[in-house]
Amino acid sequence: MPQASIQFDTPQTSAHFLVKQLSAADIEFVVPLSYSLAQSLPERIQFGIRSSRLSLSARARKPLHTHNMILGTEWVIEAVDCNPAILTDLGRIRAVFDRVISDLNLHVEGEVAWHQFSLPDGISGLALLSESHLACHTYPEFRAATFNLYCCRSRDSWPWETMLKEMLGATGVTIRILHRMIKEGEPTTEELVASRAG
Repeated sequence: MPQASIQFDTPQTSAHFLVKQLSAADIEFVVPLSYSLAQSLPERIQFGIRSSRLSLSARARKPLHTHNMILGTEWVIEAVDCNPAILTDLGRIRAVFDRVISDLNLHVEGEVAWHQFSLPDGISGLALLSESHLACHTYPEFRAATFNLYCCRSRDSWPWETMLKEMLGATGVTIRILHRMIKEGEPTTEELVASRAG
């Protein structure tokens, strides 16, 4: 069985514990100390005395995580100093979507939804993808456009900066890439609530 040593400090004394892993869920502390030390330990630890040794058993917490599982990658893009006339041209904005979808071999589910606001306002678009979604909003009054692409399947990055400079006349493009992930082995909300209640 794997063993490890830990230090346990109490108001009365400092004790060196030998921790012996009994199973994935239980840990046993065996300490050659008096009963008075046991009374100073946290209430959540159940204890009993066996001859001159104090044997403590406690529930081990689940590890915070064993490893990360990537759910997908999200690109969040801002293009600035764009040509405002292009930002109100539905055909030109559709062309950007078409190019992203084609170049990355994405798969649109249903029809792409578009809304063109009254001039001088911009355009919003949303494509539901089998890989997740592609969205955009244009702001001609600010000479800006924002895009969001989320893919739950591995994809190469699209050349956002080069393409948006070419297709929208942008002079600046900011790209943030977020790896959406969960930490496998993290306790669920219910487990966290139960551990704090007990």
